[in-house]
Amino acid sequence: MVRKIGNAYIFIFLLFFHFNCLGVVSISVDIQVLDEQGIPITQTGIGIPTILKVIVRGTSSQVDTVYIDGLKYFDVERRGTAKQLSTINGVTSIKTVYQYMIRAQNEGMYSIGPVHVSIDGTSYNSQSISLDVRRGYCPSSSATKKVALEVLVNKKIVVVGQKVPLRIRIYTNEECELLGIEPLELQHCKIGTMQGPFSGVDERHGIQRKYVEWQTAIIPQKTGEFIIPALKAYYKELMSKGGLHTDFFGGLFNFGYHKKYTYSNVVNIKVESLPKYEGKVHAIGSFTSLRAQLNQHEAKQGEGIVLSLELEGEGDFDNIVHPRLDVPESLTYYDSKATIVPSGIKKTFEYIVQGKQEGIWNVPSQDFVFFDVNDKIYKVLQTASLPITIVRGKRDE
Repeated sequence: MVRKIGNAYIFIFLLFFHFNCLGVVSISVDIQVLDEQGIPITQTGIGIPTILKVIVRGTSSQVDTVYIDGLKYFDVERRGTAKQLSTINGVTSIKTVYQYMIRAQNEGMYSIGPVHVSIDGTSYNSQSISLDVRRGYCPSSSATKKVALEVLVNKKIVVVGQKVPLRIRIYTNEECELLGIEPLELQHCKIGTMQGPFSGVDERHGIQRKYVEWQTAIIPQKTGEFIIPALKAYYKELMSKGGLHTDFFGGLFNFGYHKKYTYSNVVNIKVESLPKYEGKVHAIGSFTSLRAQLNQHEAKQGEGIVLSLELEGEGDFDNIVHPRLDVPESLTYYDSKATIVPSGIKKTFEYIVQGKQEGIWNVPSQDFVFFDVNDKIYKVLQTASLPITIVRGKRDE
């Protein structure tokens, strides 16, 4: 009898010790919205990277599912999961943190949450949190007036498939050194090759500023409002007193610098659909001329003649393919190579033309139909016709 009581006391003591160490904590779910410095926020801008955390406390069991309400109008990127174990005053607690990077697509007041979590067949819910998304809002950063980042485009209203030149420009001074700019990532949009850096000076409000910029072009593939989110640039700024490093070792080992960052502006572009057109449309842009020429005007039957079409103007040359030639039945052809000049304002299409029958034949005028992005109408470029003389081949001599 005494032994049973003793065992009971031992059991109660161990049970108390177990719960005191692990902590008798009920399962809870929490949601947080933070900026990139980890500070809770209630306001952000369109396209601004924002951290969303889901925190599950009080269990080491596997979480079956996590579903977050209210993310329909956000771009969401999963950033990973972490389990954290801590002991405070002898009480051990455990939590699992799910982290996401979200970017708002449109302005407005949004309610994010509740979060619905399933653990061992039981559902647990968090609270909801409000986030005010504003157009043109740029978060506070560690940047100063010494550094500025801009995204520049020359048009704010375009059509689907229109090539839009884009520049990423950063202004710095001698005390700051650029470390890097986050890559440009856009949905429903083609991005051209980034070229640069190019340096220059511009003047605003009577003040000259030096800059470095990179240039590319974007081609929207979907109608509607298109947003280029704020980009983030990292740089280091010299810590100085009277123009000198704060100490010798700081300057020697690069400890005399503050690492900082700044955001660019947000760019909004309206993408409209193309008007209807009955027929083949070859391109979208602003083209000025189409010329046709032959490397020779006379050839034997079956001998190849090079016909070139030279298109000049502005557009998405990378995606303009060989236009189909209009030739008489006595001639045949096949596509050869295509070349874009380094300046990017001219593309040449080459064809190999062969005569099937002897005689004097005429390659008629070739048409090139495009939507002019400046005049907002369809236009047609035409070449001059080209005469070709086909003489009898060797087999017939």
